[in-house]
Amino acid sequence: MNEFKFACPHCNQHHEALPEMLGTVRETGTGDKFNFTVPVYKNIIIWLSVVALSISAHAANFDWEASSGVLPDQGGMIQFKNTTTNGPVLENGALNITTQNDPDEMGYEAYGTNVLMPLNLVFEAEVLVLSDSTQNPDRRSAGMWCAFSNLVGNTLWIGAGAICIDSANETIGAIAYVDTTSAFHTYRMEVEGVTSGSAVRVYQDGVLQLNGSLFVSATENSGGPLVGFGDGTTLAHGSAQYRAFRYNAAATPYNSGNGSGGSNSLIRITNTWFDASARVALAWTSGGTGAQYSVEATTSLTDAAFAPVTPTNQWPILQTIWTNLNEQSEKAFFRVRKN
Repeated sequence: MNEFKFACPHCNQHHEALPEMLGTVRETGTGDKFNFTVPVYKNIIIWLSVVALSISAHAANFDWEASSGVLPDQGGMIQFKNTTTNGPVLENGALNITTQNDPDEMGYEAYGTNVLMPLNLVFEAEVLVLSDSTQNPDRRSAGMWCAFSNLVGNTLWIGAGAICIDSANETIGAIAYVDTTSAFHTYRMEVEGVTSGSAVRVYQDGVLQLNGSLFVSATENSGGPLVGFGDGTTLAHGSAQYRAFRYNAAATPYNSGNGSGGSNSLIRITNTWFDASARVALAWTSGGTGAQYSVEATTSLTDAAFAPVTPTNQWPILQTIWTNLNEQSEKAFFRVRKN
């Protein structure tokens, strides 16, 4: 097998990569919301409540979950590793990333042709910190980050009992002292814009914890556009488990599930459009012979808010295509569930 090396834009190191990690297939005109959902606003398809401008005309959603039993690099991310420590390791429904010394780095990034940055980037990770040791107050051994092609970006650092983001190159900004070690927490970064000074908000389990902004740095934010997670610093080491990683900047829609699971599983949406009467229409992959489906919608991004589209007596259906009978008067997020 031929050996390939690539320059990791986050740590400026060269790492080995399998040939199949380096390519991507671009699929246009389709998309999945997190967990196979598609957002729609009147007559305009939107991604994560943001009108899809030319900067991300075909940006799609990446949704990886460790419970699927596959690694993130099977969906367009690339592993970086600057350590002799074994890993990353999938175990007990989580991805364990452990570094034993400060120079060590390990994690995953998506960049290059695998990324189409939207005007408003949203990405999140489910993380449990097991241990953390740092020699620098603005560095932690777990985290997630983004960078744009104009050398702007920011990083969420997740340590033992604290989370923080930078305000400038290697300069700590906002910090919050929260639980990070007793249970998995969902960390969500929302970025409003693509230039220096654009607002960045960080939520833990839906609660706003940090406010900051994108900043320019040729060292920290090079190689963009990119998103990533893991131990991305040489100034800290530790161990953390990652249960999921999601973002709305994928060039190709991806969900680590195969869309053909058992009852109550979610199905991949393959196309969205508006018919001649300006009604939203969806098409999705088959869940198997005789499979039946329901279309769910919500005006919220929370999973619990989804409910079958009314009238509910139209479900389930056998076909893998559906057109809404009523024009949508407000934004809605759609997904398809196998009954």
